[in-house]
Amino acid sequence: MKKTKRDMKKLIKYSAATFCVMAALAIEGKVQAQQSDALLDKLVEKGLLTVKEAQQLREESDKDFTKALSAKTGMPDWVSSVTWKGDLRLRYDQNRGAGDTDQARTRYRFRFRYGAEAVIADDFAVGFRFASGGTGDPISTNQSLNDNADKKALTLDLAYASWTPINNKSLQFALIGGKMENPFNRSDLKFSDSIFDSDYTPEGIAAVLGWNLSNQHQLTLGGGLFILDENSGASEDEPYLIVYKAQLNSKWNETVSSTIGAGGYGLNNRGGFSGTGGLDKNESGGQVISQSGTGYSPIIVDASLTYTLESFPLYNAPFPITVAGEFIKNPQAAAGQDTGSSVGITFGKSGKKGLWDIGYRYKSLQADSVWEDVNDSDFGSYLATAYKTGTGNRGHIFQLQYNISDAVNLSAKYYLTERISADNGLDSHRVQLDMIWKF
Repeated sequence: MKKTKRDMKKLIKYSAATFCVMAALAIEGKVQAQQSDALLDKLVEKGLLTVKEAQQLREESDKDFTKALSAKTGMPDWVSSVTWKGDLRLRYDQNRGAGDTDQARTRYRFRFRYGAEAVIADDFAVGFRFASGGTGDPISTNQSLNDNADKKALTLDLAYASWTPINNKSLQFALIGGKMENPFNRSDLKFSDSIFDSDYTPEGIAAVLGWNLSNQHQLTLGGGLFILDENSGASEDEPYLIVYKAQLNSKWNETVSSTIGAGGYGLNNRGGFSGTGGLDKNESGGQVISQSGTGYSPIIVDASLTYTLESFPLYNAPFPITVAGEFIKNPQAAAGQDTGSSVGITFGKSGKKGLWDIGYRYKSLQADSVWEDVNDSDFGSYLATAYKTGTGNRGHIFQLQYNISDAVNLSAKYYLTERISADNGLDSHRVQLDMIWKF
């Protein structure tokens, strides 16, 4: 078949762009690669390349550069595949109650994280990350500014290896072991913060399977065995979590997308903790972990629906509106203490320069609906004059975010909450103002 003039023009511009990028890399090396990225962005902006074509060129040029560098220096391929990334968050955090005896508290805090991942081969990777906050708290890496500017601890937050033996258009399968990013925080397999705090980095082994059922639907399955403690006593009763979830992610058309998920976890051998280290970081539910106490095996269902407008005032991209909700039931807990739920709506989506979002969410967690030592450490209310986070709380959460640039985000969050058992009205307030730099 003869090529059309349009095909020939496309071939010529693609070949010319390829030559420009490859020549830039050959002449100046990796520093020049950054300039070639800028060149590709300009070609996309001018309509000479599509975004997909530009990405393909980046991948090809990166691959050739890696080969050339390895051949010239004698270093193994994985050395040039190491990627470094980190973030710094500065936070103003204040909570206060309605009563004169409530102990209002204001803290100035930071969170610093920095780490790397090396792709050892096509299907193996190893990574680590350091974080602020010190030891002894599995659900926070915040560090308060205090104690006359004394030196702050930096601890190991991640140390993991992953193996991805299957990775094609239809099926992706990965195994992760060590101290890992929580696989149930990824967008296609996500539990809300009612289940896991975003800073929780579990230890053990996990498996994730992604199955592309069609161009519109992807089913993601996840399972994890998370080790919680080591018991040095005579009995072999180390506590652990078995976590599981299935989530169907659908993009019905350019306007409508949705998720629906179901899963849960089981806290096993809960009486086998060798001490209190890492426990009771959340304590408003008053939970006591023992073999004779309440068990925790909540069942969770969740769903979201997103409608995307072509445009919206003061927003320079397609504008998503997302409604989401969840329901939680712990069959091992007593009636009146066993359920949790949340529902919310978000307008927009921050993350890129000039983009913003504004959201509202109502959340209620009865005292034994979930195990509170791994869930959100910010959502709480006043109990006995002190602000306590964990379960046994309900109330409203408002959030506004704006990206000054791709790497700098501003966030404001306000909690208006109460104790479920006291039912004294919405008497607890918390304000968090954040500025986050990613690098």
